[in-house]
Amino acid sequence: MEKVCLISPPYMDMTGPAGAIVPPLGLAYIAAYLRENNVQVKIIDCTPLHLTIRNLADVIRKEDPTIIGISSTTPLISKSIEIADMVKKARPDVTVILGGPHATAQGKEILTTSKSIDIVVVGEGELTMLDLVNEFEKRNMNLENVTGIIYKEQDKIYVNKPRPFIENLDELPFPARDLLPMNKYKPSIKWYYRIPFTTMITTRGCPFKCIFCDSHLTFGRRTRFRSVTNVVDEIEEVVAKWGVKELIFYDDTFTLNKKYVNEICELILKKDIDITWGCLARVDTIDEKTLRKMKNAGCHLISYGIESGSEEMLRIIKKKITLQQSEKAIELTKKVGIESAATFILGIPGETHETLQKTIDFAKKINPTYAEFFNAVPFPGTELYQNLRNENKLTNFSWENYTELYNAPLIELEGFTRKELEHISKKAYREFYLRYSKIFEYMSKMTSVHRLKGYFRAFKMFMRLT
Repeated sequence: MEKVCLISPPYMDMTGPAGAIVPPLGLAYIAAYLRENNVQVKIIDCTPLHLTIRNLADVIRKEDPTIIGISSTTPLISKSIEIADMVKKARPDVTVILGGPHATAQGKEILTTSKSIDIVVVGEGELTMLDLVNEFEKRNMNLENVTGIIYKEQDKIYVNKPRPFIENLDELPFPARDLLPMNKYKPSIKWYYRIPFTTMITTRGCPFKCIFCDSHLTFGRRTRFRSVTNVVDEIEEVVAKWGVKELIFYDDTFTLNKKYVNEICELILKKDIDITWGCLARVDTIDEKTLRKMKNAGCHLISYGIESGSEEMLRIIKKKITLQQSEKAIELTKKVGIESAATFILGIPGETHETLQKTIDFAKKINPTYAEFFNAVPFPGTELYQNLRNENKLTNFSWENYTELYNAPLIELEGFTRKELEHISKKAYREFYLRYSKIFEYMSKMTSVHRLKGYFRAFKMFMRLT
């Protein structure tokens, strides 16, 4: 019988003392599916357990797995590879599998450059991992039968057919949260409302084509919905089993289908579930009626991807929204009594000093509860990344640069130095938050211990960012 260890690499040194530590939902879904099919499985989430890669070696020796699956995001890919190298050095017989968005986008490159990775899983991992486990248990293993993988045999790389997306998401068991240190997770500053907290997704797939987003790589362009009953059953489970009080819906756009959102809210209200929650949304997918229903069902914060205060930059990034829609969405959200967060991207090719200042000014004008200003990041598999490659602007690039994506810009724009772009990012935070009206607003919200802790973390993060 194969024994599988799923590993989420350590990232605490990237988030800092005020950052979030969130459950690795992808690994928890895979673990639940494997376990449902009688596979022995363990999750090692390094960050909440404060495991360095050196400490991780001792844990792996103790667990003695035959298969190790490692998650990979672009900022963490160097650590994922380091873990694979450590495993192969200690146990050359262990099969090492890499999955996640970076593996999906760069599978062939990874297998070409790394001697420690045996197989890359492309896209959704649940069914593929089970097929791999079943193949390894056969006497005559045949990896060419497994869809959705890239693998290496005798220094030759094979790319198998893609695996179709999972159509009925209700067939998947709820994430194996019992394999995670649930009491050690904490939300990011803007979500810090009540604890314990956890995350959920109700859909997979995003139909939008923003040039900077890599979500479609793993889950595709067509949105698949879990049933309303299935979603609310999971909410009841996390409340009953782990005492969860705060939930974050991490769907790309939770409000994509207003009828679906209203039905979820109605069932939460009907069952009188004690839960508060937040979600991600687009400004063109909400209305006052839906917002009021969300508020009544426990929603206290919505994070909108507004991205820019320049109509021209919104066109360039293919966001398909207008400044008027953004202003209206924030206004309606405030009107119904829900807090708002707005995220902005600085430094997309085509930016000028004027467009960057427009973004800062627009953030102040619409005045969401929170604003975040991110440096533009060319994630592999995105149109932004491909455009920069086509223009030969990624020649001196390293994946290790992505570990600094929260601190320093990765893209060098014409007419700007990286230092200038870094200064603009800090300027944006200072101009938005160091206003008397904003300071008084936050002081009025310090009504609980959790809020005090959240704002203390916020202050530390603000000092780091400025």
